[in-house]
Amino acid sequence: MSHPTDYKVAPKSFARLAADAESLRKLLGADHRPEFKVWQAIEFLERTELPNKGVLTVHTFNAPLGYAPARVKYKPLRLFIDRDVKEAALLGFPFEKYVVAHEIAHIVEHDNTAKAFSSSEAERLKAWPKEELAEWQADTFADNLLVPWKYLFSFRFDINAIASACNVERKVVERQIAALKAEKRYVCQECPKCGCFTLARKGNALKCETCGNELDTPNAGGVR
Repeated sequence: MSHPTDYKVAPKSFARLAADAESLRKLLGADHRPEFKVWQAIEFLERTELPNKGVLTVHTFNAPLGYAPARVKYKPLRLFIDRDVKEAALLGFPFEKYVVAHEIAHIVEHDNTAKAFSSSEAERLKAWPKEELAEWQADTFADNLLVPWKYLFSFRFDINAIASACNVERKVVERQIAALKAEKRYVCQECPKCGCFTLARKGNALKCETCGNELDTPNAGGVR
């Protein structure tokens, strides 16, 4: 998801954003259930003062066609959200849930110091690492808030099962699987010894980070 305007912000890594998302889940007592109720987080932020930001207030409006359905403003901290999007998110519709999760990221991770770039300046954004772009950070936080990595393992990388359990669109699960492969060098295949999906590339071999089992690459064959 993206807004017509992106922003340059303080750099944050995938790992940092995933940890922040996990912390929010734990704070809300939602760490042990796959589906995250996004509006419960909004209600929490409406009664909890965030350092240097204050308490969130929510304003609903009827978004014109083609207009962003939600946006966060700072000083004071406000969420503007389309009425229909809010109602759909409350009912658990996956797309609208993601809209809210994305805005939660802006509330938690960002402030009024961000430097804006309009869509007409898209070329200038290419000069900045993705870790310094507000929209990438918000999407990464939202992905991890809605689909923590542990549920990829719990449901054995079954995209449909994960999407159903977490109540998200398939593409969110697919992004998380791709991120796991990129960040941890996991191949997302089952270890023949322990059955875990924690085989990672180590040079020319695969090593299970759970049991330590080492396998040659498919071209070489064999188990060590």
